[in-house]
Amino acid sequence: MVKRLPCLGRRTLLLIRHGQAGHNVLIGSAVARNDEGYEAVRLRAEAYELHDPCLTQVGREQSEALARHWKENNVGSPEYLIASPLRRGLETADIAFRDNPYIKRRVVHPLVRERDGGLGRKCDSGRSKRAAIDVVLHPWLWDWESLPECYSFYEAQVASGTCPSTVTPEDVTSGRINHYREDRAQLAKRVRAFLSYVVSHPDGSSIAAVGHGDFWTAVIRALYRRNIRLGNCGYVVCTAKSVYNPFPGFCHTHVPTFIPARPAEPELLQLKHW
Repeated sequence: MVKRLPCLGRRTLLLIRHGQAGHNVLIGSAVARNDEGYEAVRLRAEAYELHDPCLTQVGREQSEALARHWKENNVGSPEYLIASPLRRGLETADIAFRDNPYIKRRVVHPLVRERDGGLGRKCDSGRSKRAAIDVVLHPWLWDWESLPECYSFYEAQVASGTCPSTVTPEDVTSGRINHYREDRAQLAKRVRAFLSYVVSHPDGSSIAAVGHGDFWTAVIRALYRRNIRLGNCGYVVCTAKSVYNPFPGFCHTHVPTFIPARPAEPELLQLKHW
């Protein structure tokens, strides 16, 4: 039986990618080399080794620019805000929506984190709930109830003692880093759970979610069969019938705003609307 996705109904969903973080700079430099030589692989390994990186100064400026973009282009204000607990996502949401008086509720939710990389990709693995709370300027404005004390693969793998201490270039070239990653079936399940959470909001409402490139690509592909990869602080507007991309985002050095998506994940292609 083909599984079906919850329908957005009359809701508007804005999917926003975080601003530039430290690992984006390293991966951008690796992509710019246009080869798979040792230096490019070393840069990727260094990027994956950064545990839950914060925004760079450029990333903070991008987040501030996104806030201005909303005001200058009269995009309208979401009523509900959902943010990834990963530091770069939470910092982007905090900066971009800090002075927005129209948001009724701000929630930090693990459903919108990046495709969890565990110790193989520490950049995509979160820290503790306490560390997330310390990121935002006014934590009392946010609802933390949905965020458990331990929500990432990283903590469980550290506790098991069966994972590498550091990511090496050899781990990248051999593919060993992917052994610790959230697999495709788990990712597909989280896409469904995220959309179910979205439709739990009142019909006709506007919901903004600040998250990550790989996860938003998976959500968009599942909903619309389109491959869209957002640049830093880019966003798409999703409705029950269409998706459009009013702001593709900022290019970080040497990397195009739109990065070709990988081939569609089979598990995600089986998901359909009601």
